[in-house]
Amino acid sequence: MKRILQFAALSVVYLISFIIYYSGLFKVIVFVRKKILKKTRVIVLAYHSIADYSPVYANKKEFITPIRQFRRQVSYLKNNFHIVPFEEFKSILQNGRVNEDIAVLTFDDGHRDVFSNALSIISEFKLPAVFFLTTGFIGRENYLTWEQVNMMRARGFEFGCHTVTHPHLDRISSDMVKREVMESKLELEKRIGKEINYFSYPYGDYNESVVSIIKECGFSAAVTTEDSNCDLSSTDLFRINRKTVLNRPFCFFVLKIEGLFEGGFWEYIRKKIFY
Repeated sequence: MKRILQFAALSVVYLISFIIYYSGLFKVIVFVRKKILKKTRVIVLAYHSIADYSPVYANKKEFITPIRQFRRQVSYLKNNFHIVPFEEFKSILQNGRVNEDIAVLTFDDGHRDVFSNALSIISEFKLPAVFFLTTGFIGRENYLTWEQVNMMRARGFEFGCHTVTHPHLDRISSDMVKREVMESKLELEKRIGKEINYFSYPYGDYNESVVSIIKECGFSAAVTTEDSNCDLSSTDLFRINRKTVLNRPFCFFVLKIEGLFEGGFWEYIRKKIFY
């Protein structure tokens, strides 16, 4: 029954996205937001696998962004957003003011196809990105090697921690949380020779205790999977919202980052039907 509801909900959303985008109404919406309402969008995008097929997500194909789709998304972002490094983004949040649409590209887990498929596209468009690595996965089949990580480091990309084994941090003891967090930080710093200041909560799961531990371990910011624009007036540096990019039609992607499916009714549907 749940799968039927999910299929029905997605079908309706796709139809709405198709009509709004290809009718030209989308351009009107963006124009009104930017020129009349004078509102900006500040978003962090979370990617996982960039490939046409990934054995890691054989049963969760929505986490795979096809290569051609990724190129189209990056091209759109390049033309419509100022894409900044995470360190600059953190300063923007602290400053609380911005006069243009801002986006940050993040990649979780450390999939090898990001190195083989995504880097060339990101580099072609001359864009920054931050990679949150699950250190215990490095060197495994279908994941990055430390050699590849250092090659990425040499090209100027940023890195953050994503624990050692990718557990649900809100379901384990505080001692285990500290071990997962601190061991991943120390390992990554040792391997790339640079201090690591950013953290990504696996599955987006955290609680007050986990946040306190992240702060104690010396991180300066952490990202969640809360699907929303970043509110510069109230964003907590240890609870930064991110929009997870799933394998969806391009028209849905652009409406999603514009915020047409945020909050209220859409958030209720997302939580009730898809979780």
